[in-house]
Amino acid sequence: QEQKKVLELNIQNFELSGAHLDEKTKERLQEINIRKSELSNDFSQNVLDATSAYEYIITDERDVEGIPQSDLLDAKFEENGVTKYRFTLQMPSYIAYMTYGKNEKIREELYRAYVTRAPQNEQIIDELLALKNEMSRLLGFPSYAAYSLASKMAKDEKSVINFLEKLLINSKEQAHAEIKELQEMAHKPLCSFDTAYYSELLKKEKYDIDEELYRVYFEQMSVLNGMFDFLNKLFGITFKKTDEKLWDEKAFSYDLYMEDKLKARLYLDLEARKSKQGGAWMNNFQTHCIDEKGNKQLASAVIVCNFPPSSENNPSLLRHDDVVTLFHEMGHALHHMLSSVDENEVSGVNGVEWDAVEFPSQLLENFAYEPHVLKLFATHYETKEIIPDEMIEKLVRSKNFLSASGMLRQLEFSIFDFKLHTELYQGDEVQNLL
Repeated sequence: QEQKKVLELNIQNFELSGAHLDEKTKERLQEINIRKSELSNDFSQNVLDATSAYEYIITDERDVEGIPQSDLLDAKFEENGVTKYRFTLQMPSYIAYMTYGKNEKIREELYRAYVTRAPQNEQIIDELLALKNEMSRLLGFPSYAAYSLASKMAKDEKSVINFLEKLLINSKEQAHAEIKELQEMAHKPLCSFDTAYYSELLKKEKYDIDEELYRVYFEQMSVLNGMFDFLNKLFGITFKKTDEKLWDEKAFSYDLYMEDKLKARLYLDLEARKSKQGGAWMNNFQTHCIDEKGNKQLASAVIVCNFPPSSENNPSLLRHDDVVTLFHEMGHALHHMLSSVDENEVSGVNGVEWDAVEFPSQLLENFAYEPHVLKLFATHYETKEIIPDEMIEKLVRSKNFLSASGMLRQLEFSIFDFKLHTELYQGDEVQNLL
């Protein structure tokens, strides 16, 4: 069965790579793929450079009122005897001011800097879109969207759009009610740079919940070790830290054991730092398989996040959203590392359609709200007090706060991305579609 699936995937990959085409067309496809790779790397590097280069310096203490103390400590520095605060576009810093900063003008400045990073990427986008469209047509597809669906579960473009628009219709009524409530909280016309700030105020009012009060219970290593304990109870697996020297002093690795046998290795790079790409993801380094000589290769995976950085005097204290993110990425990692499939190309996350690969991660992240799971690791980093039941209850009640608005945001991304690749758009046409 495994070999049959490998054969099917290889035939599909050969066809999607143009193996059936004439030599001249194959050469052009190769040129396109090389150029796409170069442009993608340039795009990412431009965003990273722009993110690293920007900083906003605050000297007026009134402008940092309401910022959590842990975030202020990260931002604070002394210059010529003056206390100043540095906020950047790196996610822990940016989100701190956008969520808690009272100065609307500073929020707007940070927001505009964030959404206009690397304007030179506009030309890269146009060229990438043109190359993707050309590639798809050379391979016999009417659009890149159709080409992309050839390796996914969704049947065709119409099915995708119908599915997304159905979700849109079903989410709108609740989302409108949420936005109305948020607008009433703001007492002013709501702008994009206001939503995080007023959402936090509304959340406090509705659920009597202050996200900052939870962070003292979510010290990074405590969360990680508690999650490992939970996974041991759930799957019978054990994690043992290695002394391996890695690419950064904040990165570390664990060996994963199942039934006392070494099964895989997990690498973790969890804290934000300058020049590090933003976001959170899981990558598979190696895949469990049996090679052509009959030797077993063990799996390995890396989880990368951008949690608040720790220092000699301050631990990395996570928001609950960070905890959910860690569980989510661990779901991906376990999907890959626990595979017992012997064929490399269909082992772990390999060969799994993109519109199915999120299931294990979304399943595991739900446990980050379970009281019995939270009590395994949610202990005050100083007093070691276990998080009170009342705080857990508030957390659970707030789980679906602004959920319809969040759904609309994701649907906007999805519909825009998909429609953008159904035909060739260039220049202002891209913005007009959005």
